[in-house]
Amino acid sequence: MSRIARHSALDEGLTTTAWKNPAILQFKRNYSFSEVALSYSHDKQSQPINAMRGDGSSTWAFDADSHMKYKTSTIWGHALYRNSRTFHVKWCETSDLDVVYPYVQADSIGGKINNETYGFMGGYADFNGHVAWGGTIAYTAGLNYRNVDPRPRNVTADLAVSAGVALPLASRYLVGASASFKKYKQTNDIDFYSELGHDKVFHLTGFANDYARFAGTGQTTYYNGYFYGGELNLQPMSNRGFSAAVAASSFSFDNILTEFNKLPLCHVRHTSLEAEAAWKASSWGVVANLEASRRVGTENVFGDPAASVYLKIGAIDQFHENRVNIAAKAYWQHFWQRFYLGLQPSVAYSHLNTIYASPASQEQINSLTTSFLVRGAFQINSATRVQLTAAAQVLSPLSDKWQVVSTSSELSGLLATIYGTHQVLSDNNASTTAALHVFRSISSRYAIKAGATWQHAHYSCGSISANTVTAQVAFIF
Repeated sequence: MSRIARHSALDEGLTTTAWKNPAILQFKRNYSFSEVALSYSHDKQSQPINAMRGDGSSTWAFDADSHMKYKTSTIWGHALYRNSRTFHVKWCETSDLDVVYPYVQADSIGGKINNETYGFMGGYADFNGHVAWGGTIAYTAGLNYRNVDPRPRNVTADLAVSAGVALPLASRYLVGASASFKKYKQTNDIDFYSELGHDKVFHLTGFANDYARFAGTGQTTYYNGYFYGGELNLQPMSNRGFSAAVAASSFSFDNILTEFNKLPLCHVRHTSLEAEAAWKASSWGVVANLEASRRVGTENVFGDPAASVYLKIGAIDQFHENRVNIAAKAYWQHFWQRFYLGLQPSVAYSHLNTIYASPASQEQINSLTTSFLVRGAFQINSATRVQLTAAAQVLSPLSDKWQVVSTSSELSGLLATIYGTHQVLSDNNASTTAALHVFRSISSRYAIKAGATWQHAHYSCGSISANTVTAQVAFIF
């Protein structure tokens, strides 16, 4: 039970950026902890907040996590399987929207999307007293499809590797550096079986704009992308004291129409910077984070086709997006003989500014989010532990701007959809979360866990409500 108590404490998740370096990750815990879990979750919105993401989903999930210590070595890994349904998706037939936006295939019909995801990750690290080193490899594959018109079949693949080193500094700290690489690919194929015709498929380019020249054609496409990243760390070996990490990355991809001799529609460049500084003690800690990113979409211009080949005659930087998030979080916790109590307040500022060059359009949202979490645990007896978590979050808008136009009358429905999303996300919203977990020891090494989580969110614009329920059982060793 002592491992479970330590693993569930609030200081476990205080920092995130530092652990991207596999040479540093081995110092996150000084004990072994593994968990195999099966869970089910269901969420539903009274109205779609963003129709491109649907208005609800149901997911069965299997997860296996392990972090094992052996002498000076650390081995960790994660395996997952997801089987989900996303309901009433509209204006998006492409998977991984957060990765490839705004260049997606879309139609006005949409429907339920079925998804299966498989993945694994493994890592190894060691420290001989003079140098710490480590590496990871991860692979995730997904299949998204629909069994009625329109029938997308999207296959995604994501292969990532990273390696890092760290050297002791003043016998208590480590100075480290790491590098990472990722290869991303997604293939899309939309079919229609109806003999009565079908809705037009658009190739969206941002807001309510599209490649009008290829509208209704080019239903087979793919994305090909590469990610490069690097990080610098200052980390205490004991995971107590001051830590700092800075990470920078660059991700770029091409969106290609397969049907027209692999025509490159556009190229996207996404650069990001993360910085984190923290102080962690056994009973309290504080962390500050900065995340900034810029995404630029370059759209190619083509001349008249010759022998079914479109010649590229130019390129224009049309889509621009800047994001900045600044956050601070703290925790206080105390362990009594049979009780645990933890408190965690946080505050975050968010800035989003999206611009489309022609037709000239702009969306901007600035907001402030505050949250507070309370976690308590009670050791009923030597074999049973009960944990309760409650949290509340409030988003307050500071300012917003909406100047968006579309030159396509066929996309007026999309324009109304994204304007509705802007109204919701630029207004007040609040959420509450409650969770109950019960741990039962079956030996000195093994335990089982059962738990449930409920979250309710309310959006002032349109009085939209959203509820999420999750149930989980797990085996811990």
